[in-house]
Amino acid sequence: MRECLHWLSLPSNRRWLLIIDNVDRDYYNQSDTQAYSVEAYFPPADHGSIIITSRLAGLQTHGAGLELGTVGEEQARSILENNAGKTIQGKLEIACTKL
Repeated sequence: MRECLHWLSLPSNRRWLLIIDNVDRDYYNQSDTQAYSVEAYFPPADHGSIIITSRLAGLQTHGAGLELGTVGEEQARSILENNAGKTIQGKLEIACTKL
């Protein structure tokens, strides 16, 4: 992880997006031994962007919060195709990586 945070901090590497998805454990809940601080994954840099998805309102202390609803598959496909600039063939699948 240290190498990744170093890479994100390089002055020549200014255009990156780090997504920390589905943070569902409250770090400040002392009884939850599986909770972690998302700040441990923040690079020491003043560039790049970080998106945290969570249902924990307390994470808004790290930046601006935005409450979002859910989207269906067709709306998700439309958003993806709009941003990719091309048509996406086949069924959409979601890939997740746990920290």
